[in-house]
Amino acid sequence: MQKQAGDLPIRTATMAKIFAQQGHLDEAIEIYRHLLNKDPDRSDLAEALARTEEKRDQKIASGPGDIASILSSYIGLLLNYRQLLDLEDLQRQLTSKRRTE
Repeated sequence: MQKQAGDLPIRTATMAKIFAQQGHLDEAIEIYRHLLNKDPDRSDLAEALARTEEKRDQKIASGPGDIASILSSYIGLLLNYRQLLDLEDLQRQLTSKRRTE
């Protein structure tokens, strides 16, 4: 079961940034708001919150049927998967080479 941002004992700007990068925009927004409540003078947090809210609003406006967004995500995942396979192959080659030395 995935934890919600409010369930986390420690909330940092880095955590919010990671949530946002992973597409968990509501969790990121919750953390930014929490941090801003504790330190309202942090303009960097306010700007990050505004950007994340805008990103969330755009995502909502585009709807789940936005084929371009889905295709873009799919292609990105395929590229990441290909890189992972390449890295695993490289790791196997290095392990094999070390055994023969």
